[in-house]
Amino acid sequence: MDSPVGAFSVAEVCRELFADYPLAVTPISHDGAVRSMVLMVRDADGTVFFDLTQHGGCSEPLYSLCPCGSGDVVDFSADSTPAPPDLVGDAVSRGVPIPRHGSLWGWRNGDMLAALVTVYAGYRPEHSEPGWAVLPLADIPRAQWPPFTGEPQLGWWFWSYNRDGRIVSLADLLAETSATVFWTTAEAPPGRNFCVVARDIKSPEGYVLCSGSYVHYRVLLSDHPSPSLDTVLSRTDLIDLAPRLCRLANDY
Repeated sequence: MDSPVGAFSVAEVCRELFADYPLAVTPISHDGAVRSMVLMVRDADGTVFFDLTQHGGCSEPLYSLCPCGSGDVVDFSADSTPAPPDLVGDAVSRGVPIPRHGSLWGWRNGDMLAALVTVYAGYRPEHSEPGWAVLPLADIPRAQWPPFTGEPQLGWWFWSYNRDGRIVSLADLLAETSATVFWTTAEAPPGRNFCVVARDIKSPEGYVLCSGSYVHYRVLLSDHPSPSLDTVLSRTDLIDLAPRLCRLANDY
């Protein structure tokens, strides 16, 4: 069955998605002509993720859509005949764009970032669905944690908070802060990676990423003691996040 909104309307929605949600877009080709994003569609039957790709280089881009990890690809453009299936129209009209894989975000509480939000949108056979994690600053009151802590999936609320300035991308802020923000696989807390910040970092907008440990909320709820900042910073297996975030910042 063809999509009731027609090929042109479906392609126009795709164009708007890539224009309105640049922080969800991943460049595929070096010249930026091929770009992709992950869309999440939720209904009564569960949650499905799709890869939406935009192929440029012509007056009307070609688009392709496929379920994440699947080889079932549907190609379409504004003048496709016949129009793309209903599944395509439903996915692009209802799908929530997922922030780019590897991106790091902050939850703003007044003039401080009370928590970090990490996003994993890359497909891997062992982790076929995109995921995300909330890492509050250790020792702050739970009342300052993000209200979406514990939510199983991202939703449109993520982008609403982003537009309101409550959720902020940290790619630009941290790209130039080498040897300051680290990802660690420390054994304590057990079974969880977490992030440490060696010194306060103030943004041009006035909010501050405070020094300290940012730990997965489930670990904080378990009352497992977090290691001191000095203890973590003395480790030799810390991963400096500045190079990765610099690459993300340059791609936006």
